[in-house]
Amino acid sequence: VEVVMNKADATEWDALERAAAASGLDPNAKKREHQRDFAGQPQYPTSNKKKVDWTQLDKEIESELADDKPEGDAALNALFQKIYANADADTRRAMMKSFQTSGGTVLSTNWNEVKDKNYEDEIQAPKGAEVRKWTS
Repeated sequence: VEVVMNKADATEWDALERAAAASGLDPNAKKREHQRDFAGQPQYPTSNKKKVDWTQLDKEIESELADDKPEGDAALNALFQKIYANADADTRRAMMKSFQTSGGTVLSTNWNEVKDKNYEDEIQAPKGAEVRKWTS
């Protein structure tokens, strides 16, 4: 089924909303204004009588997630990520070299100490583990 309808006015619209809505000439402008929810968000039809501010709910959830503190290894990893993110280039370089060359047993932030040190010769395994040289 195809329906063809003629416009009531023979005007061309430059935008979806007419400029007449701003001047108060548009009879549907007030209706559209009432269909706006909190913070200018569109309000969609619902059978629920209670209005929910989804933007505020989203902000509350984000603040709760930000307030959650990691525990154990996650807390330690978050601390190292924060130190690395806020560090200068020399500190980052020191952290990368010391961690990689020591096999993950040393993490230093002092580049002057790390730049001349060879951690590969001094690798010490943690208690209960042994050091293995990997060959390819």
